[in-house]
Amino acid sequence: MPGYLMTPDAQSMGEMHGPSAQALAWLVRLHSGEATREDLAAFGAWRGSDAANEAAYRETLSTWRLLGPALAPEPVVEFAMPPGAAPIAATQLSRRRLLTGAGLALAAVVAAPLALGVSSVPAGATVLVTRKGERRREVLPDGVVLELNTNTRLVSWITNGRRELRLERGEALVSVGAERGQPLRAVADETVILADRARFLLSWYGGAEARVLCLWGLIDVRANGLAHRLVAGQAVDAANGAVLREPPAQVASVLEWRRGVLAFEGRPAGDVIAELNRYREGRVFLPAAQSDVAISGVIHLDRADAAVDHIARSLGMDVTRLPGGIAILRK
Repeated sequence: MPGYLMTPDAQSMGEMHGPSAQALAWLVRLHSGEATREDLAAFGAWRGSDAANEAAYRETLSTWRLLGPALAPEPVVEFAMPPGAAPIAATQLSRRRLLTGAGLALAAVVAAPLALGVSSVPAGATVLVTRKGERRREVLPDGVVLELNTNTRLVSWITNGRRELRLERGEALVSVGAERGQPLRAVADETVILADRARFLLSWYGGAEARVLCLWGLIDVRANGLAHRLVAGQAVDAANGAVLREPPAQVASVLEWRRGVLAFEGRPAGDVIAELNRYREGRVFLPAAQSDVAISGVIHLDRADAAVDHIARSLGMDVTRLPGGIAILRK
C-alpha cells in the first residue's frame, strides 16, 4: 500500500485503509472548523507523497461535491497546496473556518492574523484538555474543582495569589468551595467571572458567545460591557448581556453530561445533531428541511453512534455512512 502521512487527529477519524478512506478523512478534518496549520501542512505532504493519494483526493472531492447541501452546508473548498511549500508552525486555529474560498493557497494561511491562534500559555500554567467523547475531573492544589466536558481546553495558573482560568474552547464546571484571599477569575472570550465560594458552568465554542450559569453561591460577571451579579439558577448570555432565570429542569438537563447522557425534550433536531457532533468522532449531517423538527430522547454518550440511527428513525429518515465517521441523514 502506498505510504502516507497523517496527523494523530486525522488518524482518530475512523478506519482509514487505503488512499480513498484517507482522502475522505482529510476532507472531513479540513472542513470541520477544528483543523490546525499542522494538519494543513501534513495534508500537503500526504498529497505529494504518492500519485495514488492525489488521485484519491480528486475523486473523493468530486464525490463530496455531488452529495450536495446535505453534506456541505457551506461551499466545498478545494485545498490548494503549492509545490514545495514550506511547512507551517503547528499553531492551533480558532473554531472559525480555516479556509474561506475555493482554491485558497497555502500562502494565504501563512499570512492569516495571529489573532486566530490559541493565546500563549503563562509560565507555570496547567493546560487541561479533553478530546471528543472524553470528560475529565481535576482538583487543583488550592481546592478548586474543575470538570471538563468533551472537546474542551482550559488553562489554569496563579497570578499574585489569585487563581486564574481561561477557557479556550468547550465547557467547564468550576467549583470554588473555600473562601479565598482573592476571588477566582475565569475568562472566556471577552466574558469575565469573579467567584468566591460558588459553582458555575462556563461554555464557549469559539464562534458563539460565551455563556455563564450560576449553580450555587454568588458570581460577578462582566459580559458585553455589562456587569451582573448572579445567584443560583441565573445565567448570562454574552451575546446580548441579558440575565436569564433557568428553570430547575433546564439546569439539571445541561449537567446531564456529567453522568454520561444527553437528555432533550421537544428540541429542534438540528440542535440535537449539533450537540451530538460535539461528542462523536466524525460528523452527522442533517438536511435543513428537517432541522426544526422537534424530537425528544436520551443519548448515552458511550453509545453516541447508535444515537444517530435512533434520531434517523424518529425523523423517518435513512442513514448513509461513509469512512471518517460521516453519517448523512436523508429521506
